[in-house]
Amino acid sequence: MFRRVIYPSYGGDDGSRSTVLMVSYALDADALPWMGLLGKEREAFVKRKVISDLLAIHKLTNDARDRLEREWKDAYLWSWNADPNTLGAFAFFYPGQFAELYTHLTQPAGQGRLHFAGEVVSTRHGWVVGALNASSRAVSAILAESYPDKFEDFSRKPGLPEAWTKRALEEHIGITSIGEWSKPSQ
Repeated sequence: MFRRVIYPSYGGDDGSRSTVLMVSYALDADALPWMGLLGKEREAFVKRKVISDLLAIHKLTNDARDRLEREWKDAYLWSWNADPNTLGAFAFFYPGQFAELYTHLTQPAGQGRLHFAGEVVSTRHGWVVGALNASSRAVSAILAESYPDKFEDFSRKPGLPEAWTKRALEEHIGITSIGEWSKPSQ
């Protein structure tokens, strides 16, 4: 059932190594079978399935099963599709969509007065960092276009994501800006 196993690289605040393993961060149609496994009464089945799949994915012997059983702490299943407050999760571009959708969504519209932000307008779909980076990009674009004197100060305080240098941002905005646009400084 698992398509993804995520080993977070961060640990606790004390600098310790991570003790978290995310087995399946299921997306799209891959998440549908999991919806039937929500609820306390299914926890034992989920635990057995997770451990069996980890053994298969990593080509471990059944001896490792005992260790995984001992180290198991808890599971938390959640379905964003079943959550009445979200009715779905995050953006997910299919093959061929990213080049078109991302390019258009990250360009200012409405004669430079409309900017889109959020994880859908990010290269890091599904993560809070994607929403933060997209928001920073949108604010930076607004400042670069309309308040250039404030851009430098803004870029120093929260910092731009690594991909958004001033030059890259100017070129990105310049692609579709309406009206006069001076070529970015070299």
